[in-house]
Formats: sequence, structure tokens, C-alpha cells
Amino acid sequence: MTPSVPTGLSEHHMAFDGTLTLSLPTLHALPHDLCRSVIRAGFSRVLIVNGHGGT
Repeated sequence: MTPSVPTGLSEHHMAFDGTLTLSLPTLHALPHDLCRSVIRAGFSRVLIVNGHGGT
């Protein structure tokens, strides 16, 4: 199991102090690169779980 990714695309929350956000290209590249690394490490399957708690 890999660690969770604590940031995401949060442009709509930028008015709140301390908000961190990724750009859409970075958000797309992050799981792609992580999955590629996991596959290179010898795993044949990857399960991605979205932990988004918003509505």
C-alpha cells in the first residue's frame, strides 16, 4: 500500500487561507506516475480509491 496523496485540485477553495491545489495536468500525472512505478516494482494490478468526502 502506498501513502495517500493529501492534495488535489482545489481551485474552488482558494479563497480559504492555507488551501493548496494542484494544476489539472499535475493531478493527472500524479496517479499515472505512481501507478507506473508500482507496475515497474512487479505488481500486475492497481486499485485506486478516491477518498473525497465532499458533496
